Parts: sequence; C-alpha cells; structure tokens
Amino acid sequence: MTAEIVNSFQSEVLQTQWEKLQAKILTNHNERVTQAEARNAAVEEELTKWRNHNEVVQNSLDQKIDELKAKFADSSVAIAYDVGKLEEKIGNSPKFGSNEACSDVRISLTSCYNGTDDIRKCDEIVKAMERCAKQTIMA
Repeated sequence: MTAEIVNSFQSEVLQTQWEKLQAKILTNHNERVTQAEARNAAVEEELTKWRNHNEVVQNSLDQKIDELKAKFADSSVAIAYDVGKLEEKIGNSPKFGSNEACSDVRISLTSCYNGTDDIRKCDEIVKAMERCAKQTIMA
C-alpha cells in the first residue's frame, strides 16, 4: 500500500513537473514567435520607408535628367542658330569644321588628346589651333 502511495505520489509529482515544463516550453515558443513577428514588422516598416525614400530620390533624379536634357536641346538649337549666323557673316571663307580648314592642326590635337591622360601636354597644339581658327575666320 505504501508503495502504491509512493508510486502515485511520484506519478503526480512527475506529471505536475511535466505539465510545468510543457507550459514553459509553449510560453517560450509563443514569446519567440511574438518577438520574431515584431522584428519582421519593424524590418518591413524600415523597408517600406527606404522604398518610399528611394522613389522620391529616383523621381527627383529623373526630373533633373529631363530638365538637363531639355536644357541641352535648347542650347544645341541656340548654338546651331548662332553657328549659322556666324557662317553667314563669314561668307565664302572656308568654314571651320570643313575638311580644308586647319585639318593638320585638328588631326594633331585629336591625336594628342587620344594619346595622353594629361591634356596640359596638348596646350601648344591648342594654341596653334586657336591661331589657325582666327586666321580662317579673318580670311
């Protein structure tokens, strides 16, 4: 009879301890799940903020690019118009940019620019190009 009471008592103690352990395991699991969900929500919120910020920055950059393209197009038209007016004033003189005007100097300048990383080495050729251009325009 005492053996039965002892066994019964030990079974009840073991059962109680087992239930406490199970409850603790479930509680810890639920806490980890809750913490993981909170971290995921925080990361998702940060990601949303970064995406919104990125969209604003990208739109700003796109707008700047469009403005610069428009400005470049306007400048190109203005320069083409000014070159046309200058060519009208020059008349029958060789036009700068034609094959005849300063071709040797232009070839030398292009070769110099393509062959060096330091464009200061080409300063003398640039001066020669300026002299040639002035002579061509004055002729």
